[in-house]
Amino acid sequence: MITLQTLAKEIENGLNNNVLGIQYKIHSDGGSYNKALYGRVAANRKRFTNGLLQVLSSSIVPVQSLIVATQTVRLEVAVQLLDKDTEDSVIAMHRAILDGYFQSTGVQMLTDESGKQFSVSSAYSLASTGTVQAAAPLGTHITFAVNVTYSMVQNGLNSSEFKVSLDGVELAYTTFTIVRTPSMDASTYNGGNGASKNVSNTTALQFNIQLPAIVTQNDAQSAIMNFLLDGDMAAIHTLTVAMGENVSRTYSVVFGDTNVSLDGIQNAGYTVTFVEAATLTEGT
Repeated sequence: MITLQTLAKEIENGLNNNVLGIQYKIHSDGGSYNKALYGRVAANRKRFTNGLLQVLSSSIVPVQSLIVATQTVRLEVAVQLLDKDTEDSVIAMHRAILDGYFQSTGVQMLTDESGKQFSVSSAYSLASTGTVQAAAPLGTHITFAVNVTYSMVQNGLNSSEFKVSLDGVELAYTTFTIVRTPSMDASTYNGGNGASKNVSNTTALQFNIQLPAIVTQNDAQSAIMNFLLDGDMAAIHTLTVAMGENVSRTYSVVFGDTNVSLDGIQNAGYTVTFVEAATLTEGT
């Protein structure tokens, strides 16, 4: 299981990879305060920013031999305001670092202390600011807070590893479902004890996808809109599904049930079904 200490270290390393030279020290549950300015020689001094990572809630579900868990944590960062600092500059600087890091770590593979690998996905809130305060040992400082929810699956396959392209254009989907439905023979067989057995003659492949409508049209979005408005059933499209780096399949498809949802001031969204199509050469 990925511990809070491991998450704190990952966050610390990620935040420290910034171009501004700010060094963060992220404590888990508690720790010793690092001075905001460290070093006797002014030219070599490092500027430290202390943070505290705490668990707000967690849930661990053993699934036979695997571990599935969720954990919501809160990161609080306290930034000391030096004489030369202005509140606006400090807020802009640290918010950019915090938001930039969490935006770039939506999915990552982490290893726990026993060597087990976990697929870890995260959802986060934008960094919020507190009020300027004065307290020992920080002195005058301002706080930032970020809430992060981690979903962890031991040796898991994350949804983000699936890439879907229509006619060579990647689709930025919110949900994607692959369904293969067998067609059973009407004649059933049994082994003499009344338990029926079936024969599967054919299967039908279907892809269901939901994606936001965007203003800047590309070939894929134009194809969806053209089908909705004009109902072009003759066009056969190419759908490519890639899972990770090593598995990829390409299919000839036509549009199935398709709609666009419009609701007040909400963003428009498409719900599209693709079904595998037979080409003329396959039908002869």
